[in-house]
Formats: sequence, C-alpha cells, structure tokens
Amino acid sequence: MAPPRRPEIVIGLDVGKSSHWACAATRDGEVLASKPVANRENALDSLFTEFPGALVVVDQVRNIGALALSRARAAGMPSAYLPGLAAHEAARLFGGDAKTDERDAMVIAKTALGIPDALLPVPHPDPAIAAARGSRRKGTS
Repeated sequence: MAPPRRPEIVIGLDVGKSSHWACAATRDGEVLASKPVANRENALDSLFTEFPGALVVVDQVRNIGALALSRARAAGMPSAYLPGLAAHEAARLFGGDAKTDERDAMVIAKTALGIPDALLPVPHPDPAIAAARGSRRKGTS
C-alpha cells in the first residue's frame, strides 16, 4: 500500500545490527544525504530531525529494523517496508552491480519514490506479542 500522497523526501534505510546506511532523496531524485547512522535512539532521532515528515522506508521490519521504525513512529513520520525481493529486482534497474550498504539505501529510497506500489505498510506491533517475545528472550517462558 502506497502512502496517501507522494512524499517530498524519502529516507531509505539499509538496516544493519550496529548501524544503518541512510539515503535521503527528494521527489526529484536528488540525494540530500547518504551516510551511516548508528542503530541507537539518539542517532536515529537526529537523522529524522534533519528531514521532518519524510517517509522512512526500511528493508527489514523486525529485529534490526525495529528500533528505526519505532523512532520514526515516535517522530510522527510515516514508514513503509520494501521487501527484499522487490529491492533486489529494483537494484537491477540502477547502474552498477556492486552490493554496498550505500547503494542499497539509495535503491530503497529511489524505488520508494518511483515505484510506491512496491512498498508494504509497516504493521504496528501487537503489545501482547511483543511482551511474549521479550519474556522468551529473557528465558522466562
């Protein structure tokens, strides 16, 4: 499901365990920023403050993408998910074939801008399921 209106700016995040690569691109395809961002609340909040109202698009919604999505949600920013297969196919439309975090983030951002129908909505986490997962991780289940 595409966002209700075409965003002015999209932040594509190629998510990773300790850091993500962020690519902020305008509706016209201009890259405003392309940089690593630590997978920490303050670093993500700082990124989102730079581009208020931008659509945040991730390539993974659970685990390593969860903090970025929760911080985007806390900032009141819309978010979406570009599934791996769609991202892989879209990458073939761009020049070059090197697989880098920087390139992947650019592909995510520009695909979100150019092919919004490839995006999926990000489900809001069910508190009961999140609590159950948390207790399992702590070894209390």
